Amino acid sequence: MASIARINTLGQVQYPPARPVAKYPVVISAAAVLVLASVWLPDALYYALSPLGGEYDMTVALWLMIICLPLITVLTASAGSVLWARNRHVGEYGHLNDALGARATVLAAACAVVEHIALYAVIIAAMVTVAVAQWPVLHQARRPISVALALVLALPSVLGMRRLTRVGAIVTAVGAAVLSFLTGALMGSTPYFRTTTTTEELTNLSQQVSQQSESFWQIILALLGAFTIALTPALLVRYVNLDLRAFAAPRSRYGAITTMAMVLAGSGLIILTLINIGDVEAERFISRHGALISAARWLHLPSWVLTAIVLILLSIAVVAARTVLHDGAQLNRELAYGHMLPHSDTKDTYVASAVPWYAVAAATLVAVAGSRVEYVLPALVISGFGSFALTRLASWRYWNQQLRVEGHSQRRKSMKKARLLALIGFAISSLVVVAFALSDLTRAAWLAVAAISVLYVILYAVRRYYLTYGTSTVEEPIEVTKIPANVHYLVVAPTVGPLVERTAQWVKAAHPASAELVHLDQGGDDAEEVLQQWRERGLELPMTLLAANGSHQGDALIDHIRRLRRSRKRTVINVVIPCVIFSRPIHSLLHNREVEYLQRRCQREDGVMVTIVPWLADAKDESRQ
Repeated sequence: MASIARINTLGQVQYPPARPVAKYPVVISAAAVLVLASVWLPDALYYALSPLGGEYDMTVALWLMIICLPLITVLTASAGSVLWARNRHVGEYGHLNDALGARATVLAAACAVVEHIALYAVIIAAMVTVAVAQWPVLHQARRPISVALALVLALPSVLGMRRLTRVGAIVTAVGAAVLSFLTGALMGSTPYFRTTTTTEELTNLSQQVSQQSESFWQIILALLGAFTIALTPALLVRYVNLDLRAFAAPRSRYGAITTMAMVLAGSGLIILTLINIGDVEAERFISRHGALISAARWLHLPSWVLTAIVLILLSIAVVAARTVLHDGAQLNRELAYGHMLPHSDTKDTYVASAVPWYAVAAATLVAVAGSRVEYVLPALVISGFGSFALTRLASWRYWNQQLRVEGHSQRRKSMKKARLLALIGFAISSLVVVAFALSDLTRAAWLAVAAISVLYVILYAVRRYYLTYGTSTVEEPIEVTKIPANVHYLVVAPTVGPLVERTAQWVKAAHPASAELVHLDQGGDDAEEVLQQWRERGLELPMTLLAANGSHQGDALIDHIRRLRRSRKRTVINVVIPCVIFSRPIHSLLHNREVEYLQRRCQREDGVMVTIVPWLADAKDESRQ
């Protein structure tokens, strides 16, 4: 018999022993975002260090990543204090409003949205970079390919197709194994790593900087930019923690532990990749774009092996893109809960409305930035670490408030540790934002600032409307004489089949004051066929045939409703629309567009209500209808 959670006298929850991860496929497939960084991060670091002249950039990139590893670890550990504080909500805004206020909350939300868009654009640019490195003929079509990929990868989410997390987990695991094997093979294939140390090159670089030559500030800015880019793995693991249901209880602690293990493994893979690419480049010239694939060519692998490696990397990118889109949808749901976006009633309508905007925005960013990772990455760094700084600051203030009222010594120790980690995370994140602002590598940084500013204005306006006006202010008291006298049921009947027959029976069971069937004539013999079906089924409700009199056949229905309203001013028209529910989204998209159109048109009319009668197309018994 499974044990249940118990609450002791100290007010702490005691959970039964459990595994840290409850849903392994979800966590492993989310790790694709971090695994893919080993493909595009070397190119971005080399580009940032290009002012060094190409003589020391390989060595500096490696040592920067090694130096930044403790900072990445601390940043990841600081996520634990944020996760622990978000005890009521799915995302990172459960405590931010109370700790920092509405303006900081909206700013953090704008940063998070831009971060998701920028990461999606980075993944698309990385896919194009890998493909161009293997097939140079695609170089001239980088931008259109990037835009097409951004839109096509979003289609499954728009159509409501389920994520195959088990397949994504397998692809991620295989891809990580291939990258590890590839970097190991590179290390064993070159003699340079075994005969030369990199400390001498660092000494030469420090001497060059200490001379304060004309390129002094250029070198400093290059180092600052590369330093901020080297910390980006800390941003990528947050996509694992957006849905804490993937972890066993206590979720916040296990989420932090799992994230820490993932970032150490991912950063280690990136460091190995940098060692081996630098090793090969020290011996031979390698192209700066697609450095991993270019270095792999010196292994003299057969062309089909390189093609297989490229396809595996592209598969990892697809999994990462689906993860970012899914987590972006989770973020939008959380922002809607915080009154910063319009509310959505169902998950399906929510995803359908959120994902296209992410895809279009990412496609625009990739097209403007030239579909290169190094041009898109500044938007990710500024927005991501800006969001990091605000959430860590909110967590620090949250634990300050909790410590004022907490008396238990053991919990006070845990809270102080969480507060210290949050403060260190805030300091590092703020340092990264300032350093990158000083370096100002590309125009994409200013593009991110502009996007955050525009989103801030929009989200703040939506939030102000919800909190200031709400929905009740548009409602006015009605007079007694305006109460409806009766309800007239108007059943839309495209055909007279089992669905319409069942709908008519339900309408009769409601004992309406009046009711009728309405058919919109499609032309030809349509009206005669519907009348014949109506006579054969013997329905007691009268049938009204409407001829099309406008640009759309729904106009005839609206005109009929308005005539009824003019003749019966105190009668409410209840438009009953039968609808077939399909298990496959593509079928619903093809069959129910007219239903959605009629529903929207009728809802805009005064004194009209709409009732949707569902019919499950794959149901086998009447109890499911």
